[in-house]
Amino acid sequence: MYTEITDKYLESLIDDNFEGEYLKGVREFAKTNKVPIMSKKVANLIYTIVKLKKPERILEIGMAIGYSASIMKRAFSETKICTVEMDEKSIEEGIKHFKNQGVYEDITIFKGDAKDIVPNVSGNFDLIFLDGPKSYYIKFLPYLLEVLNKGGVLIADNVLFRYYVSNEEDTPKEKATIVKNLREFLTAISKNKSLSTTVLPFGDGVSLSVKEG
Repeated sequence: MYTEITDKYLESLIDDNFEGEYLKGVREFAKTNKVPIMSKKVANLIYTIVKLKKPERILEIGMAIGYSASIMKRAFSETKICTVEMDEKSIEEGIKHFKNQGVYEDITIFKGDAKDIVPNVSGNFDLIFLDGPKSYYIKFLPYLLEVLNKGGVLIADNVLFRYYVSNEEDTPKEKATIVKNLREFLTAISKNKSLSTTVLPFGDGVSLSVKEG
């Protein structure tokens, strides 16, 4: 049985060197200032996937303060990243971190609402990290699959959404739409014949899909 004890044990196995000293500092900043960034376990997972895949181009939906993009860039220094963010303060903080790490030139920031930007994204990507508005994952999916290369990887974070997605009966009414849309998203990526998908139950839930055709 997967328990909180198991969760803490697995996190204890993670070698903090994957973040490096600078990103440890960014994580502490996020914690102190209550900025939502991905959990250490999810960050370590994505770092490992990028290490394996070595994607030339990455699309990220939801930059926040640049932690996740920095993790991916750290995993494969030659990658180019396009990232979407609408919050001006987060963008300013992210740019500062990118410049401090010397990676700013390899990162393109699309400033604005992902709901407006994603349908108009052009080009092709080897990896897409989806961490934007949860209700829109299902609406973004057709556009993301269009620009994802064959053999490319789609990673979506928070797909179990506090585990309400797997336990609808406990879902507060104000979260019902998010849960409904995330369930539709998980069904869509699981049933899509062009994708090979698995869902991992740690953190807030992570889905991994490989585009086969």
